[in-house]
Amino acid sequence: MITRRLPPGPKKLPIIGNLHQLGKLPHRSLQNMSKRYGDLMFLQLGSVPALVVSSPDMAREIFKNHDLVFSGRPALYAAKRFTYNLSSISLAPYGEYWREVRKILVLELLTAKRVESFGRLRVQEMTLAMERIKNKAPNVVDLSSMMFSLSNNVVCRAAFGKMNPGDVRNSSRFQEILDETQHLMGEFNIADYFPWMGWINKFNGIDRRLEKNFRDLDRFFDQVIEEHLDPMRPKSDSEDIVDVLLGIQKDPNQTINLSDEQLKGVLVDVFVAGTDTSTATIIWTMAELMRNPHVKQKTQQELRQSVQGKTRIQESDLPNLPYLKLVIKESLRLHPPARCSSGEKPRKVAPSPTATTFRRKQEYFSTARRCRPTPRTGRTRRSSGRRGLWTGRRLILEDSILSCCRSAPGGEAALELTSQCRWWSWRWRICCFALIGNFRRECRRRMLIWRNPGSQCIRKLLFA
Repeated sequence: MITRRLPPGPKKLPIIGNLHQLGKLPHRSLQNMSKRYGDLMFLQLGSVPALVVSSPDMAREIFKNHDLVFSGRPALYAAKRFTYNLSSISLAPYGEYWREVRKILVLELLTAKRVESFGRLRVQEMTLAMERIKNKAPNVVDLSSMMFSLSNNVVCRAAFGKMNPGDVRNSSRFQEILDETQHLMGEFNIADYFPWMGWINKFNGIDRRLEKNFRDLDRFFDQVIEEHLDPMRPKSDSEDIVDVLLGIQKDPNQTINLSDEQLKGVLVDVFVAGTDTSTATIIWTMAELMRNPHVKQKTQQELRQSVQGKTRIQESDLPNLPYLKLVIKESLRLHPPARCSSGEKPRKVAPSPTATTFRRKQEYFSTARRCRPTPRTGRTRRSSGRRGLWTGRRLILEDSILSCCRSAPGGEAALELTSQCRWWSWRWRICCFALIGNFRRECRRRMLIWRNPGSQCIRKLLFA
């Protein structure tokens, strides 16, 4: 008789296992359970066995020393549909297709030269956004909606060549499609935990919502591709991401021949992840600055010293703003856009690293639950394009996780430039009670990207 040695974990119920213990905020429930059962915990989520990883050391062991074993991700019900049968780079199973598409991403789509070429449009869109905020003074500004429009415009111009491609003629409709996509991919789906019960989705409305939103998304991509294939289309000075992908699709020297479905799958990463993650991070950063006036004041002082007579700060000035970088890192630590991630190993054991638990551990951060943008090490880490989990003592490189990649075109530069725009010359006042009176409340509706609770509304006053 063979016995399995499993990590400790809470007792499970028949059939549902530990599903009932996740609650409305799974990342919080997992964080609390990890305090009792340790940094490596076993859960039975319906018919899916899962490993919950709650420490940087254990994550390093799994994702650096055993990255091939944990190289894939589960084929979730909604994600499989929205990514065109797992054709996106972030969710494609590890293999030849994933390696070749990732090579295209690194060598063609997100090269340093191409990201730098998007700098002009990032500055243009941010300048327009700041002007819109300025013109609303001293009225209330819905910053959540405005930052979504900004991220949307930057991503659309970089990826599709213009702000409103296809039949999506306004930002609100665009946001509705994206929000519904995020909700469907992030909310509880019984087929993910009990695959044989997927038929229930035909009666609870999930399949209907899924197909309707997928048709909207697919129609959007179809019209974008048709516009780029039109021989009468005006030629631009630089290629956008769709132009590059269509050129690769026609190249006979490529190792793989990208189908239209696979091309759309790659665009899903740019379109969905590139827009929403940047928006969520900007909103949370602004919320933390409003909540911590001393941090906001110090940030403004650094920006004013850096300006020295300039009307605006350029991307070339960003390396001279170390405190701003610390503020953004602290915001990402407290509010990572995705609270839990997952991978898949043989025999269907899915490890789920909890980013919230990593970044709020007292042994790594003395002020784990508060915004304190102070250097975590003796020297500043250079921006080398690497991504990872910043733990205070070390960086767990996401490059070693085979399923990770960058999707947003120039996302880091756009985030830093947006965070500092006009901070030195404006005063901001909170008008939304949810930001201060009930700040600890978190998003109750399940989404892939965790945003600030409610719309973030602030007042902007010209600096005297």
